[in-house]
This record gives sequence, structure tokens and C-alpha cells, in this order.
Amino acid sequence: MKNIANKKIVLSVITISLVLLIILNTTLPKFENLTLEEIKDRIKETKKKYICEYRDALTVACPKDEILKTIDNEEEIKKFVDITISLDEKNSNIIAGIGNENIIYFIDKNDKVIISAEGLNSYYLRTKNKKYEMDLSRIEELRELVGYPNGN
Repeated sequence: MKNIANKKIVLSVITISLVLLIILNTTLPKFENLTLEEIKDRIKETKKKYICEYRDALTVACPKDEILKTIDNEEEIKKFVDITISLDEKNSNIIAGIGNENIIYFIDKNDKVIISAEGLNSYYLRTKNKKYEMDLSRIEELRELVGYPNGN
């Protein structure tokens, strides 16, 4: 009897774990191997941006008390996204390394991270294993939209 009860508990735990894994896997953003075009497509859904000091986290924005600036003005968001989409890639397949610039989190209507970027001295769109270095031809416009360098 005790063995049967233990087996049922173990089976239940495994089943619940699998269901949770499937649910989480389908709802979490995928940052593994996005192309630049896929990134540009995704950021069109941006409703808000968080600017934070450098962090390695791609899928979770910094805690609210560490956010340097939140931008949720629809017009400013649209300008920032339009500029980002218009930029060409400067170099490809740069391996993500230690950074020292601000991180920009593109946030959707559900307050989830769509994608993250690094920069405002340089400008990189980030995936898990890559940084897409963007042409800096319009970096001053991006800086102005976020009030860079102090982020306030």
C-alpha cells in the first residue's frame, strides 16, 4: 500500500512538472538564435522601455528600484522603435561579452521583456549568444529620446 501511494505521489509530481515546463516553455521569450530581422519584428510590439545599468539578464528587466528610466510615452516609444528598425547591422555574430553600458529592455503590453539592447555609446541588439552591432548613424536621436547620458 505504501509503495503504491509513493508511486502515485512521484507520478503526480512528474506530471505537474512536465505540464509546468510545457507552459513556461511556450510563454517565455526565446532569445537563443533570433535573426536581426526577427528581433526587429518583435520590437514592433513594444509598449514600454526600461533603461537599467548593465546586466547580463536578457529576459527579466532589472528590479523596479534599479530602473534608471521608464519610457512609456507612445510617441517616444514609436520613434525609438522606428529608429532601431531603420538601423543596419554594422558587424555580425559578435559573441556577447561583459558590457558596461546601459541595458534597454523593450517591454510588451503584458509587461514582459520582448528583447533587450545594450548601448547608447554603442548600440547592440542582444540574444543569448549574439550581439548585433547596429550602425550608429542615428545614435544621437536615440540618446535624446532617453535623456542620455544620465538616463533622467
